Amino acid sequence: MVFNIRDFGAAGDAVTKDTKSIQAAIDSCFEQGGGTVLVPKGEYLSGTLLLKSNVNLHLDAAARIVSSMEEQDFGVPLSEVT
Repeated sequence: MVFNIRDFGAAGDAVTKDTKSIQAAIDSCFEQGGGTVLVPKGEYLSGTLLLKSNVNLHLDAAARIVSSMEEQDFGVPLSEVT
């Protein structure tokens, strides 16, 4: 099965934070027993993503997942990482 992150609301415009949409696609893929999460052409601004078993994250040649660079978008504050 293929789960396109655009179907979960991802914008891919390098401005909108797409973390929730990408994670929703990953979670749905996992819940269905696995498959491929497709990241189509675009620049997807994101914080922390949790990959899961049997989920293949596939980025098209013109696709990029870009870090938001904002500390609040990550699960663990950078000041607590040792």
